[in-house]
Amino acid sequence: GLNSIKNIVRQTVHLCRENQVTLMLNCPDEIKINVIENIHLNSSKLKACIARPDCVLLSASCHNSEELLKAVELGVDFTYLSPVKVTSSHPEALPLGWDNFSELMENINIPVYALGGVTEQNLADARRAGAQGIAGISVFWG
Repeated sequence: GLNSIKNIVRQTVHLCRENQVTLMLNCPDEIKINVIENIHLNSSKLKACIARPDCVLLSASCHNSEELLKAVELGVDFTYLSPVKVTSSHPEALPLGWDNFSELMENINIPVYALGGVTEQNLADARRAGAQGIAGISVFWG
């Protein structure tokens, strides 16, 4: 139930602090507990957000110009912009491509990580397009 999920979150936060690992969490609102210092907003939570949540670090998932501008307005510390390429985690999503990614980056003054189908070989492409770097799951976890 909800209490066991809260306990897992508390244990995870403790383990990360103990090992100097920064943990960003995207949790349902009912799971928010006072030990969560860093919050990640998915795009729907980002759109619904009217003020920056009380947290140390704030990140957001963005997929278009409107979401990037909202992230800047909220004062997020960094964002993920996706999907850059075809990705197995969201096969139905239309990829941005590097040219569109680059256009979306114009006038964005916060760190943005390229996400979605990218690999370590795309790091130079990502930087040329204005990204801080790349992010992913399967590329790093196999």
